[in-house]
Amino acid sequence: MIKIKKVKTEEEYMNALKIRYEVFCNEQHIDSHDEMDSKDKEATHYILLVDNYYAGTCRVLKLPNYYLISRLAILSKYRNNNYGSLLLQKVIQDILKTNKKANIELHSQIQAVPFYEKNGFKTYGIPFIEAKKEHIGMKYEKR
Repeated sequence: MIKIKKVKTEEEYMNALKIRYEVFCNEQHIDSHDEMDSKDKEATHYILLVDNYYAGTCRVLKLPNYYLISRLAILSKYRNNNYGSLLLQKVIQDILKTNKKANIELHSQIQAVPFYEKNGFKTYGIPFIEAKKEHIGMKYEKR
């Protein structure tokens, strides 16, 4: 059974941070100071549960002209089961429910570009370094 929901409790929030720490800090060796930032307090966080186990997370920041999806992470044992796409599509759906004409963007690590393209995003601009990893901006275009 799969559940995707907005984080509402301290337990859910702490589990979202644990997932991010495992994926970004332990697996990808991103410094925890880059990973956990002041934007967490203003973001809307989502949690993905698979059979009541915390499996994935991401967050959304509402900025003046667009929504920024970030920190999408799926624990390694749950990858390659379409859970990342399910989580991403739920977040997009929630944003568009709030604002049908919302601009939605994200900063993708270069190796994740095909995943985001399959989910309706297109690259723009030139690659840049964020948290010592090469990223590129992407905008949601599939309506």
